[in-house]
Amino acid sequence: MEAKNPRHEPVMVEQVMAALAIRPGAVMVDGTVGLGGHSERMAEAAGAAGTLVAFDWDEAMLAHAQRRLERLPLRKLWFCEDFRAIPDTLADLGLQADAILLDLGLNSAQVDDPLRGFSFLQEGPLDMRMDRGRGEPASSLLNRLALGEIEDLLRDYGDERFARAIARKIVER
Repeated sequence: MEAKNPRHEPVMVEQVMAALAIRPGAVMVDGTVGLGGHSERMAEAAGAAGTLVAFDWDEAMLAHAQRRLERLPLRKLWFCEDFRAIPDTLADLGLQADAILLDLGLNSAQVDDPLRGFSFLQEGPLDMRMDRGRGEPASSLLNRLALGEIEDLLRDYGDERFARAIARKIVER
């Protein structure tokens, strides 16, 4: 992902900015900073007196966002954590958020990177972890689970109506 240097254009940025109504000096939390597109706009609205508290559990995404926003003069605090850490982190920092954004779902840069293993359209390792330092790759998981467990995963988390047939094919390989 680093070599591609993706440029993210945030989705529905005008609507998001209108809903957040960020004022100069605001304390903003981006719980899923990704490539930093929304955070960049939020930071520009808050100005130099603002504070951005940014979370992403994907190290590569967080690093990209840091580079993207380094030119902006506001206070920036970066956390390689899941957004569930927001309440405790804000309490530890003694901050109260004026605006919180969670842009949920996969980032297209994650899907486009064959080394991440999120897409079946490209050859690459079957990893599928947001944070490659936590948990086990999907390939390891599939190698140790029984047919019924794979079927349950596909049905429960993938809403896959052909879960049984797909699970059988996976086990056959």
